Amino acid sequence: MKIGTEEFWEEPYGMKTVILRMDNSVDVPLIRKADGKVSVGNGKTLFDIGKDTVWGDVGVIDLRHPERGTDR
Repeated sequence: MKIGTEEFWEEPYGMKTVILRMDNSVDVPLIRKADGKVSVGNGKTLFDIGKDTVWGDVGVIDLRHPERGTDR
């Protein structure tokens, strides 16, 4: 991910991300060219919350990024 954002780097997986789940399943959704976010279906992105999202109604997703200035 790009530090401090919900956007993903286009590489190294050619405009795709890899999501590993706790049940050992894997999903490979696309990164949207328009805004760098990951589409997960129904017009939702990976970090959307609420009904019909990956996270459900958790309220807030707490993303932790390394300090600015750290190499990616």
